[in-house]
Amino acid sequence: MEPAPGGSLHIFYYSLALFGTVWALFAVPFVYHVVRAVRARNAWLPFERKPNGRYTFMAQHRWYSAFRAPGPGGRTATGLIVRYGTWLAVVAMLSYLPLKDITYILTH
Repeated sequence: MEPAPGGSLHIFYYSLALFGTVWALFAVPFVYHVVRAVRARNAWLPFERKPNGRYTFMAQHRWYSAFRAPGPGGRTATGLIVRYGTWLAVVAMLSYLPLKDITYILTH
């Protein structure tokens, strides 16, 4: 979408603020928990129950309950790949509009 000739880039700034915030709500916790898992050398850590009995952001909400880690006997590499792949796909899809806005702002 191009602004009207002589128009301003305000719509792109608002769009960047809105969609950048939505992106950050998913990307920041994802990166935080991936770093935590790497440091602990436990790839299942973001999907396991915490010591206080609650789950991390990546498995806490009832809509995300499918991401919760199964018992130790039910954990497979495929399950782990699906969990990380899904979260990575969500962050990647949410990156499209903010990157598009940034690109447009920088080129005009």
